[in-house]
Amino acid sequence: MAGVVRLRAWAALLTAVTVLPLLLGGGTAVAVGRSGGSRVPLHRLVPGVPLPRGVAVTPDESYAPKITYGRNPARMHRRPVLTPAQVRAARLTEYVPVDDARAVRTKGAHRYCSRHAGPYQRQIARFLHLLVRNRQTRTTCLAIRGYQRTHGVRPAIGFAGPVTWGMMRDSVRTRAAARKALIRSSNRWNCPAGPYRIACVDQDYQEMWVQNGNEIVFGPVPVRTGLPGYRTRNGMHTVYWRHRDHVSTIYGTPMPFSQFFSGGQALHGIIGNVYGPDGSYGCVNLRMRDAQELWDVLQQGDRVYVWGVRQMENNDD
Repeated sequence: MAGVVRLRAWAALLTAVTVLPLLLGGGTAVAVGRSGGSRVPLHRLVPGVPLPRGVAVTPDESYAPKITYGRNPARMHRRPVLTPAQVRAARLTEYVPVDDARAVRTKGAHRYCSRHAGPYQRQIARFLHLLVRNRQTRTTCLAIRGYQRTHGVRPAIGFAGPVTWGMMRDSVRTRAAARKALIRSSNRWNCPAGPYRIACVDQDYQEMWVQNGNEIVFGPVPVRTGLPGYRTRNGMHTVYWRHRDHVSTIYGTPMPFSQFFSGGQALHGIIGNVYGPDGSYGCVNLRMRDAQELWDVLQQGDRVYVWGVRQMENNDD
């Protein structure tokens, strides 16, 4: 009889451990321990909701202007046919593990909470002043999900992804503060300084700025450079051609505020989010407002210096 009582007690405890998180968390039970502690790497993330064509991975390199291969680039220069709502939705779409994206499609995001620790778990937990920072728990998931809902990030499922962290980073890091931090960081000052204006593209940190002599006159701002196999070419280059409403003559995707510096590679704006784990086909992607401002800063003949290698994992803890 005592054995039966003990067995029933264990069964009740197991039921409570399994069901209670669902009742309190309003969705999938959040794993604790090993399953919630191993962070999902950036290269395994996918958009949590479908994106418009050409927003995620940006197939954006063009033929050099003199090489059109039977096409007239002027006929392909057109603005993107996306509504403002679509543009905003693309910018606020979070990247999540494949199983989370599948669950959102089948169950919806309203009551779902991710059990995975994201690549920016520590940074986001620190920003939200959470006690547990190295793994995903019910408390951390609900706190992250609350921030995402407040700021329009979708799907709001509590996953500590790159878009959520980018929004947090932008909210506290003003351009002036970033500029001071850059000046203090002598190990990052790899860009040549001289009596000229030069755009500096740091692929290691995925940032760029423009300096004139020793003075920073633009940025630093976040960028997104080429994917593996489509590397943005390092070295000293020159802005040799500018086209405000350019469209790729290879892929037909918009490249607004294009400033070409190496063959078909250019500095230009994108519709999506520069913090996403995807990348370009060699160009330097900027947020649209940054690309527009950069258009008024640089001129044809200005120099562009690119160095470093884009890291496809987050090692900044």
